[in-house]
Amino acid sequence: MGLRNLGNGRRRWVVPALALSMLASVGGGIRPARADIPNVVYNSDTGHYYKWVSGTTTWANAKGGAEALGGYLVSITSANEQQWLQQNLIPAGQTACLGGTDETVEGTWVWLSGEAWSYTYWNGGEPNNSGNEDYLAWNSNSTWNDIVGTSGGTNGFVVEWNVNPNIPPPPAAATNLVGVLGADDHVLLSWNDNSTNEASFELDRKASAGTYSRLADPAANTTSYDDGNTVPSSTYTYRLRAVNAGGVSAYTNEVTVSIPATPTGPAAPSGLQAIAATSSSITLGWTDNSDDENSFEVQRQTETGAFQHLATLG
Repeated sequence: MGLRNLGNGRRRWVVPALALSMLASVGGGIRPARADIPNVVYNSDTGHYYKWVSGTTTWANAKGGAEALGGYLVSITSANEQQWLQQNLIPAGQTACLGGTDETVEGTWVWLSGEAWSYTYWNGGEPNNSGNEDYLAWNSNSTWNDIVGTSGGTNGFVVEWNVNPNIPPPPAAATNLVGVLGADDHVLLSWNDNSTNEASFELDRKASAGTYSRLADPAANTTSYDDGNTVPSSTYTYRLRAVNAGGVSAYTNEVTVSIPATPTGPAAPSGLQAIAATSSSITLGWTDNSDDENSFEVQRQTETGAFQHLATLG
């Protein structure tokens, strides 16, 4: 089935039922990549992504099918890429549509992708333009051949992408961002994670008179964050969004939390007096200079000892 080379520049098209049940028709231009394309293979040498699409097709329909998947018919620009396709993608003995054409200027071959025409692997006697053959195909012996565009058929075609076509849709936005003041002036944040495909979150913070900057990148599926990097007597506003390779979600609601001033100790008492009331008791007196103390601590020392706690007074 497909294109077979008989030698001496002669070819035969062996086409069973012309089942051109392709992914898309010609026209419409290159369409956006989708997120559900199976069996995409990465080539680390070129940094590109490829897919073998099996099914009898003309070159014109193969071009449309590649564009329907957001890519283009494959460009082969080096011996390494030729060998990689032969070893990893195009099944042995199969024919395939490739992304080369000389339809604009006969004999001047170009790649649909716009890459330089710097490498060839023609079969003997090819290209020969027999019957106005303006399009490129992969032979069953892995060499190249020129073919017509709208008749006959190959066993399939190869789609190529410069970037991974399986980019996920942007994640759904998180909601219900809440912030409360915790111990030691920590701000405790929580939110509802409404997405199943986020790669991480972006948590932003701004001071009352400032602009937003990145505070942290919480991991996927987390729903809380402890912000311990705060300053007393400050007010902070927070927002959060989910991110993945496909983009970013909308931001959550903003939430504002105020950090109280650092408490200070009470004013010191003054005028401490000690009067021997009896032979076994001493009366102490002082001036209370504070209105926010919780208690007083009374300490005592003997003539040669250190101060020790004596009593706690209201």
